[in-house]
Amino acid sequence: MAVYLARLKLRTEYRAEAAINHLLRHEQFQRRTFEAIKYRLPGFTDDELRKLLIRAGAVRIRSTDPDLQTGPYAELWGLVKKNREAIDTDDSPSAVEWNGGPPTMP
Repeated sequence: MAVYLARLKLRTEYRAEAAINHLLRHEQFQRRTFEAIKYRLPGFTDDELRKLLIRAGAVRIRSTDPDLQTGPYAELWGLVKKNREAIDTDDSPSAVEWNGGPPTMP
């Protein structure tokens, strides 16, 4: 019984990853809000869904619009291959502190 439940959980996660990948590969959207993804994939906690997003090849991207940097539209997700420019110009604290060596602790 335990093996069956483990397989069922893995199958559910695999299918969720495939659904995430499909949502993020859609040609009309370069990025999706976390809330939009969460709405389409109910049944996962926020942290579980973030782990599935990363396993599906997605990265979190901050909105460049000052009006959207807080609230439900602040957390955007997109595939790495479709969002390289946003990743390369990231100004998050960890990206700003990165100097090619180990990150410095404040």
